[in-house]
Amino acid sequence: MLLAGGASDADPATAVWADSWHTGKALMQFSGTVGADGVLRLNGSYPAPPGPDWGWQIHLHPADGPGGRITMHNLVPGEDSYQVVELELHR
Repeated sequence: MLLAGGASDADPATAVWADSWHTGKALMQFSGTVGADGVLRLNGSYPAPPGPDWGWQIHLHPADGPGGRITMHNLVPGEDSYQVVELELHR
């Protein structure tokens, strides 16, 4: 994931995501904010023919010291979002 943005209250941020399973050779674009709490909150969407686009919500939570946590939610039109990834990072 490539990121750009600041670290104060609600600074805008952009990112791209790629993985071999979901995006193949394409880059999925995200936009969001970095909150005063240091959490990077990103949203992106992808086509899901023949219906409306679906979405991903990715949050990067900093830790006190080395490490952090990444959560990813799938956003399906007309349904509640659901968490599909929680990655705890420790050093």
